[in-house]
Amino acid sequence: MAVGGPSTSEPRRRISHTEGPQRFVVWVLVVSITVLLTVSMALGRSRHFKFNSTTFHMHGAEAAGVGDAKNRSSENRMALQSTQEVPSLKTNRTDALGQESGEKNNRAETQGQKSGEKIAAVEGSIGRSGRLKNPEVKAVPVDSIIANASRAELEFGYQELHRMQCLRAVQERVRDDYRPILEKYTGGVALIDVAMHSNLGDNILWRGAVSLLAGMGISPGLVCSHSQPSWTEHIDNSFPKCDYQEIINVVQDKGLVMFHAGGNWGDLYRFVQSSRLKLLKQLSDDAKTMGFGILQLPQSIHYTPDSAHLAKDDEIMKGVSGDVTTMFVRSFKSFEFAKKHYPHIPVKLTPDIALVLGPLLPPQKPEFDVLIQFRQDKEAQEKDKSMWSWLDSKFKEANVTYKVQDWWYKADQHPREISSGAITVFSEVRTAAAMNVLSQGKVVITNRLHGSIVSTLMGKRLFYVDTKERKLKNVRNTAFSKSKHCAGENLHSVRMESMEAAVEGAINLLKSSGDDFYYN
Repeated sequence: MAVGGPSTSEPRRRISHTEGPQRFVVWVLVVSITVLLTVSMALGRSRHFKFNSTTFHMHGAEAAGVGDAKNRSSENRMALQSTQEVPSLKTNRTDALGQESGEKNNRAETQGQKSGEKIAAVEGSIGRSGRLKNPEVKAVPVDSIIANASRAELEFGYQELHRMQCLRAVQERVRDDYRPILEKYTGGVALIDVAMHSNLGDNILWRGAVSLLAGMGISPGLVCSHSQPSWTEHIDNSFPKCDYQEIINVVQDKGLVMFHAGGNWGDLYRFVQSSRLKLLKQLSDDAKTMGFGILQLPQSIHYTPDSAHLAKDDEIMKGVSGDVTTMFVRSFKSFEFAKKHYPHIPVKLTPDIALVLGPLLPPQKPEFDVLIQFRQDKEAQEKDKSMWSWLDSKFKEANVTYKVQDWWYKADQHPREISSGAITVFSEVRTAAAMNVLSQGKVVITNRLHGSIVSTLMGKRLFYVDTKERKLKNVRNTAFSKSKHCAGENLHSVRMESMEAAVEGAINLLKSSGDDFYYN
């Protein structure tokens, strides 16, 4: 008889009374093991990594987690992304709050130019732009991902799905916060005092304001600089300065003046605050008779305990009409301050306006294990430059590659002429530059607020060290404390008390992950 089985000419071999039950038992075991493996792969196993008394709760099967990358390779994730058309804040003008790509948006093009023409204008005028890996800001199609949550959880992972749901919830909250005032003032919008300098964080705020307005079908009638310093001033002073009459011409018919957001209300940056308050008072006087409104976009407020400017500023603000002026702040500490010192002005606590950009696609794969972005100005806790030698030896000892790069650009890398077309998308190119900086590392260490925000928008592994005034903690708490999806582990972010602790955390994270570290 053939080894492979009975021949057709011979009767089939009888199964003994003991062999039948044995086969059945084997079959049951095989089926049970298969079911258990399937369930295990679908749900993932929990892992805990402890770094400096901080516990990361990770799921083994999730695409954004730290371990088990073999079960959720970057190729799978990128393949999923490639099957969906990714909306660009520039090309499609889709809803800035993350609506589906492919939906035609009827919002007017800023300055009436097409996207391709505008980006070309910027690239032609910015010497640095040719070095960018990707001069675009690409949003993640978050609505389609959330709508297919089961598939997204398998492809991206539990935490990554919740990160997107968190950022979507923050976007909706921002839109809800601004909708009443934008529906009240239906005329032209003047976006004034935008920061066209080499701090990319302020450029990102500018981009957030433009995106918010675009998402509501609004194109600013005027974008200009007032008190914010501009790096163009020492070249040829080409960026438009705010002309008072021009502001009035844009907003006089039930329009809205929007002052640039930031962290410069108080005595940290007096050259900005003094000039802004003077213009604010002047506009307030005319707004009462002309019927336009004034909105201060989200600010962080800080005065030193012995400030010589507080009383004078409070006196000026008493003359600013609360009937036409609204103030948005981005931290509870600032909210309490404003309510106490400006009781006649409506104050709203709202997330940092950059968060309206939503989940963003990293423009490149990481080139280093760690990207360090560390400010050492008057806001920083740590200014000891000797720590850099310690840093280098620490990373070398751990066999970890790193790069230190802040926001700042040199003057010769900036445009010598700014065309009107280039102005309208300059903030987008600058936001793309910030994304390129932060994308260089698998892990980001920063003490810059918008370094932390953009890292979170891109899903980077983040260790952040706070400023003297705890600005990062306060602003992030305002944004992420209201949604159940915004737990720290879902945002892949950990607040550290010092640079040394952040470095230790990054090294431990990389060691625990090994070669399977999943990049974003």
